[in-house]
Amino acid sequence: MAPSMQVRKCLLRKWANFQGYGFNLHAEKGKHGQYVGQIDKGSPAVSAGLREGDRIVEVDGHNIGTDSHAQVVGRIRSCGDSVWLLVVDKNTDEYCANNDIDVSEDCGVELEVIVCSAVDPNLPTETPGKTL
Repeated sequence: MAPSMQVRKCLLRKWANFQGYGFNLHAEKGKHGQYVGQIDKGSPAVSAGLREGDRIVEVDGHNIGTDSHAQVVGRIRSCGDSVWLLVVDKNTDEYCANNDIDVSEDCGVELEVIVCSAVDPNLPTETPGKTL
């Protein structure tokens, strides 16, 4: 197996200054599943390690393989201010499919866990001033 093969478990958190998680979800013609589409720069999705083209395998531990687009969107929205997504990139997805491996946290492919910061790391931090 190539060393770059991995499944990613990504915790996305909503930020007070950002609407949503910052990515869109789509189906690809001729392919089964739901995929990460465009990702907004500086978004929670970037902080959580999502990449354009990732296939979403699970939403908060629920395998979404047979769910419709609307069901997946509903699951993500129902999670509130944070959601765990188990995702796989195209190369790993193809490797697993060609070797009859069902993608999961413990499928034998390296698992990387990425946690989005709780607040937007792009915001300026306040520097305390001197008291006179």
